[in-house]
Amino acid sequence: TDLISPGDGGPHQLFVDGAAGSIMPPIENGNFLINDIGFFPFATSQPQSALVIGPGGGLDVWFGLSANTRRITAVEVNPASVELVRTYTDYNGGLYDLPPVNVVVDEGRSVLLRDNEDYDLIFLSQVITETSERSGLALSENRVYTVDAFRDYFDHLTSRGMVALKLYDELTLTRALSTVLAALRADDMNDAEALLHIMVFIDPSITPPVPLLMASKLPFSREDSFTLGAIAQERGFVPLFLPELRAEPPLDAVASGERSYDEIIAESEANIAPPSDNRPY
Repeated sequence: TDLISPGDGGPHQLFVDGAAGSIMPPIENGNFLINDIGFFPFATSQPQSALVIGPGGGLDVWFGLSANTRRITAVEVNPASVELVRTYTDYNGGLYDLPPVNVVVDEGRSVLLRDNEDYDLIFLSQVITETSERSGLALSENRVYTVDAFRDYFDHLTSRGMVALKLYDELTLTRALSTVLAALRADDMNDAEALLHIMVFIDPSITPPVPLLMASKLPFSREDSFTLGAIAQERGFVPLFLPELRAEPPLDAVASGERSYDEIIAESEANIAPPSDNRPY
């Protein structure tokens, strides 16, 4: 686990296994971080309670604090990450020890199932490191992205809660979408009904563009799509899927009921089938 100062005036970044850099938010001059697409679900839903899985350098906790979230549980599997954030309290303002924040060193789903709490927002930001994906290292967190995991997440949301995922690229977005749809279909929804619970945005200002997937326990309304789509565009984000308002191919055909998402999976050159706990990779 390495904490790096980039030397260009940018914020410190925390790296695990040499990949998947995570920003440590500075206490001074850090307001530019509200432009990160990861802040979008906090800013728009204003959650009173949030579970952050894999907070890394603490940016996701900063999102919750900036949105005035009253209860933030941050679960980090890597104890060295937590130690580094607490060591650099002069830099980050001691955000892990502020009153709304409870940091737990553990595996995200284990804590979720053990504490039996419900949350307005469950947030995962680029949890799986690229190195872990390549070589299966000990800190790999693949089990947080299975169909079984998402069923656990939905079971631990408040009545109007949502799960939000900040992902790496188009491929990780596509597979995450497959997984979320499979979890929703387990509640006797068809593909078109499940898509009413989902919104997808990208931040095109970063190379490659960074996706955000939001999945709500309740279906989004057309008004929700108009409102959140407008806010996203003001922030410079591009809506890729908004229920009853905007759907890029091939999701347009799935949303209309003309095609199933299983057909999309079968036609894909990459393996985008939803993983399960029994086969999480």
